[in-house]
Amino acid sequence: MDPERGKSFDPREHEQLTQISRHFVRLIQLLDRGEQPPSRELAQATQQARELDSIINRYPSECEQAYQEALASDALSEDQKTTLQTLVEGGGGFIAFAHGQLQPLESSSLFQPGQPIEDFLSMRAFACAGLVAVILASEQIEFAPEAIAICGSA
Repeated sequence: MDPERGKSFDPREHEQLTQISRHFVRLIQLLDRGEQPPSRELAQATQQARELDSIINRYPSECEQAYQEALASDALSEDQKTTLQTLVEGGGGFIAFAHGQLQPLESSSLFQPGQPIEDFLSMRAFACAGLVAVILASEQIEFAPEAIAICGSA
């Protein structure tokens, strides 16, 4: 993680972004192994999507900067950077893309405990929301290539 990164966000919010990023990475890893995340984890992801959206609304220029830093990251191949740029440009820019990726989770209160996750949200929804979290937190950027691949496979 770049030590200068996150200084533009309020320190509490940067810590919150880091925690959210780690939670989404953990969820994606569970889903990738075919495991059903616990109901409380899914409810937490819904709340975290709302929190991310709120942070994006308060810090739009910092969020754009985080996206630019992700594009400059050595953790992404040129193909991955191209795919990420295509996704973001197709979504109307990073802020619009982020809002669009978080919206399915924010409105996913239809989930019922014991219901298979695929019945209400796709792994793509979690991966794309996780991608937004990873970019904003500049944390676990090594997760970004997997999330980019999943998000790009619409």
